[in-house]
Amino acid sequence: MNIFLLLSFTYLTMPYNGKIFSSGTAFSANKEAPENLFWNPAGMGKNASIASAFNYAGLIFGSLGKTWEKNNLNLGIGIQLLRSETMNKTNMMGEQIGTFNYQSAVPLIAGNIEISKFLIGAKAFFPYTTVDEYQSYGLGIDIGGIYSLNELLFFSVYIRNYGKQITAFLREKENFPVESRLGGLLKSDKTIFSLEYSTLLGTCSSISYNFNKIIGFTAGYNGKIGKFNGIESSNLAGLSFGVSIKHRKIYLSLGTIMCGPEGFSETISISFIP
Repeated sequence: MNIFLLLSFTYLTMPYNGKIFSSGTAFSANKEAPENLFWNPAGMGKNASIASAFNYAGLIFGSLGKTWEKNNLNLGIGIQLLRSETMNKTNMMGEQIGTFNYQSAVPLIAGNIEISKFLIGAKAFFPYTTVDEYQSYGLGIDIGGIYSLNELLFFSVYIRNYGKQITAFLREKENFPVESRLGGLLKSDKTIFSLEYSTLLGTCSSISYNFNKIIGFTAGYNGKIGKFNGIESSNLAGLSFGVSIKHRKIYLSLGTIMCGPEGFSETISISFIP
C-alpha cells in the first residue's frame, strides 16, 4: 500500500463537520446551512461561527469556520485540520526504524449567490500536508448548485476535489480524488429526507426528525466503500446517527458513525448563529 498516497488524500475523502458526517454525507441539498462551508458551497448560509471535531482510526479531525450572509450573497472562510497518532516506520524487512506523524492543514474560502430559484457556489482550498519528512502543497476547487422546485423539494449537484498537488510527496504529482454528487431533499415541518448518489461512495441517504424546536434526531447511511487510484478507502461506509440540541443561539450536534471495519467514531459539532 502506498502510505503516502493514502494519507495525502485522507483530508479530501471525508467531510470535516460532524453534522454532515452523521447525516451519511447526504447533505448537499441543504440550504442556509453554515456547515456547508465544509461541503457543498451552494448550500452555505447564515451568519454563523462553526467548529467540529472527531476521531477516526487514529486520525484526529477538526474544523473552524465563519460564514456571512448579506442579501443574496454568502461568504465563508475556514480551516480543516488533521493529525494522526504516532505511527511506526519500518524498513523493507518489516523492522521498526522509528516513528512518524501525518498532519494536514487546509485553509479555504467559499461563496455563493442566489439567482431566482438557483443557488450557485464555489470554494477554493489550499491543502498542506506532511508525512514523515515529506511535504506537499496543493490547490483545489469545489463547485455546486441547488435548485428549489418549491418550499418542500430541492435538488443539488456537487463536484468535489477538482485539483492537483503542486509539489509531490515523492516523484510524481497526483490528481485529487474527484467526486461528483447528485442529490435531492424533501422536507416537511418536522422531517427532512435526503438521497444522494456519489461517484466515489455510491448511494447515501439520511432522515432527520425534529421533536420540537430544541431537540432533533438524524440517521444516515453510506452504501459502499470507495476507491481512488486503486486504493480502498474504508471511511464513510455504514450507518451514522446524530442528535442536535438548540439552546438560544447555540446549536450542538453529537454523532456516532460506523466507519467501515474501524468501528464507531464519535463526533461533536457546535455552531453559533446570532
